[in-house]
Amino acid sequence: FESAALSCPKEPPTMRAFLVASCLLAQAPALCYSLRHMSRRDTAHLAFGAMGWTGLSPIALADSRMEADEDVKYLEEILSKEGAKMYKQYWPALQLAADYFAFEMDPLINEPAKWAKFEDLFRESGARGGQGQPSQLERTFINPMRILTSSFPEPDELQQALQLFSKDMRALQKLTIGFAAGDVPSAKVQKEVAVVFNQGRAHLNQFFLAMNDATGTQRMVTIPDPISSYPRSRSRYVELKRNLAKCQNRGGEALAAVWGQLMVYSTAGVNPCGDLNLANYFDQ
Repeated sequence: FESAALSCPKEPPTMRAFLVASCLLAQAPALCYSLRHMSRRDTAHLAFGAMGWTGLSPIALADSRMEADEDVKYLEEILSKEGAKMYKQYWPALQLAADYFAFEMDPLINEPAKWAKFEDLFRESGARGGQGQPSQLERTFINPMRILTSSFPEPDELQQALQLFSKDMRALQKLTIGFAAGDVPSAKVQKEVAVVFNQGRAHLNQFFLAMNDATGTQRMVTIPDPISSYPRSRSRYVELKRNLAKCQNRGGEALAAVWGQLMVYSTAGVNPCGDLNLANYFDQ
């Protein structure tokens, strides 16, 4: 493990991307922060330790690196070197956020008696000395959008979409706050929530389209109306979450410890966390 990490000549551009996406999905904000400030060498240590969890072989990593290197050269011509790096790191996290929007938030919108669950999305955890953790909304949507906005040389359209999406989510919070489990809001409030939520969908799409236009790609998949026609797979999303939970249960709550400990299991030739992982999840 030690020698494999040290002999890696350069960090595969996809490594940090799927590590960041995984910590966001696992709602591990402390680890997300650490990854943003982690050196290449430390990222390599963590990523090679994660192979047992992801099912990603060194050969697959090498192939991904070669393909990603070609993408980076193209992106660096459009963005900057640092901008291309941030783009490669954060677009998977933001696409995963769109999946969450379509597969978890939308069904919740359609079940008003369960709107109390929205509190989990907007809650900020406090701590002594003002070192609280940001809300799930901030971690899942706003922070990746903010970082990506700063990565583009002409960020005006991205900035506008981010501001509008943030405004929509604040309105959604205001409309859904205070409901207990089982409470059924009035028809008027339900209609207002539906309108605000659809505006959020449109502005998230606006952000995605601006990214695609700027990079000359169709990488970011937008959320259509109706959301039921979203082309990405709900079953793969559910399976990914289940596999990630399985890994956490095997290694405890510390996700970094899970990645390291699962190297033991991987030697048996069977992936204890399932075959679907963040290395192959986006191939759909």
